Amino acid sequence: MTNWTLVPGYHVLILRAVCPSMFEHMASFVVKGPGVVCLSSVRQRGFSTGPRWFAEGNELAKTFQRPITDAFTHTGQLAVLRRLGGTEILKAPTLRDMHRVHWIDPDFTNSYGLGFRVWRSGEKTFVGHGGSCPGFRSQLLIKPEEKVAIVFIADAQGVDATQDAQRLYDIVGPAISAAVKEKDKEPAPRDPTLTAYAGTYVSTFSNTETAVFLREDGLAMLSLPNTDPVPAISKLEKVGEYSFRRVRKDESLGEPVIFEMGPGDKALRYIVHSNPHDRRR
Repeated sequence: MTNWTLVPGYHVLILRAVCPSMFEHMASFVVKGPGVVCLSSVRQRGFSTGPRWFAEGNELAKTFQRPITDAFTHTGQLAVLRRLGGTEILKAPTLRDMHRVHWIDPDFTNSYGLGFRVWRSGEKTFVGHGGSCPGFRSQLLIKPEEKVAIVFIADAQGVDATQDAQRLYDIVGPAISAAVKEKDKEPAPRDPTLTAYAGTYVSTFSNTETAVFLREDGLAMLSLPNTDPVPAISKLEKVGEYSFRRVRKDESLGEPVIFEMGPGDKALRYIVHSNPHDRRR
């Protein structure tokens, strides 16, 4: 996915997932153009395959038989129309009305606009539309006020595309908004030696996996798999040459995390609660 062009002032994230949960492994972030981030999951699993599915008469619905650029272009066109007005495709007031709630289920769990679903996550309102056909799932998520949109695509049926798109927004949406608001602000300096610790580690006791990664101006860790990663991220504070301590929610320091270094001064493992975790990647 290259040669993207972006509508001015809008930020679209494209994710292609090839596993039941996009958070089963950390995703690799690659900037493809101004304002566009493409993510590809780095772990694949074998899936049973079914017969090939043909849309036949459902021409307008067979989005998975069209290029990903169509979803990107369509989202960008709607963004420009809503923000700048105009009558291309449809009138701007019509689009805004489509994003407004028109129907709600009797149990008040699902609400719908015209061609869009409208939902709340935390204190924020989102609009979007999902898709499904044999072997594929998709979700478009838009936060119009923040000018952020997410296109999530999975080539597997057993995927909660809506949840994964929402979690993707939870990870990168606030960071994009903050970067736009503070675009002239210099980023906080980061200790260059921290890259030696970044990677994925596996416990020799429980065989569970943990990602250690750069976050903001320091280091953080996250247990995997994880379907709601943001609240589960633990910040690490450096207290010695190769030692860190976990930062608790109240900002106090918790248990020590000690790294053992290998050739090239790159971490081979870390030890926490006397349990070693060996580097996998």
